[in-house]
Amino acid sequence: MVYKGESERKAFKSWYKTLVKEGLRILQDDNIEAFFTETTNTCVLFRDTNQEQEPFSLAFVEAARVHQGKQQYFYSDNSNTAQAFMMDFLKVDKEKLPLILSFNSIKNVNYVIEGAASSWTVDTIGKFVEDVNAGLIKPNIRSQPIPEEDSGFVKTIVGKNFKKIVRESGNDVMVMFYKSEEAEETMKVQPAFEEIATTYSDIKGLSFGMMDASFNDAEGIYTENTP
Repeated sequence: MVYKGESERKAFKSWYKTLVKEGLRILQDDNIEAFFTETTNTCVLFRDTNQEQEPFSLAFVEAARVHQGKQQYFYSDNSNTAQAFMMDFLKVDKEKLPLILSFNSIKNVNYVIEGAASSWTVDTIGKFVEDVNAGLIKPNIRSQPIPEEDSGFVKTIVGKNFKKIVRESGNDVMVMFYKSEEAEETMKVQPAFEEIATTYSDIKGLSFGMMDASFNDAEGIYTENTP
């Protein structure tokens, strides 16, 4: 396909985005940034290397053609490091292959298709894509149980109550994100954070919380670097 539009960068970039949205691409190290730079949802099939001719793989290829432009479409397998990187980043189980999910980089959430791979058809994949776009599917958010007792100045925030405590409380909320496997780094910061929470506990409309990013997701927030 030859570009015949205006010689402005903005016009070319718009044409290119439309073009790549209409195709199915293999996820590789050199195009992984597309997951984070596009404003549309990205639908991806993760699979094993020897599954390219399985019915679900062929259905995904056809669904990407039939429903082109509704999302970006990628497929991937274990033949390159990009799949392992993205599955780690999205915090999905690498043992549960094949897997179809849709990722929204703005909200930092992903949505996982339901059912076994044997049930994935052009129609079911297309409905999944349309339902994600319409906001009819709940995001795949990891969460520990909500604490039954949590009366301290620093609240324990988990995936299930993050929206309620942080987004919907009406308060200004200072959150410390940490990872349980980085205990030494966390212990350097936690005492100071708790001291600040105690010092300013009498300020109306201000609250404090901590979230373990090893087991919980916060919609719209990247928690790769902690604490």
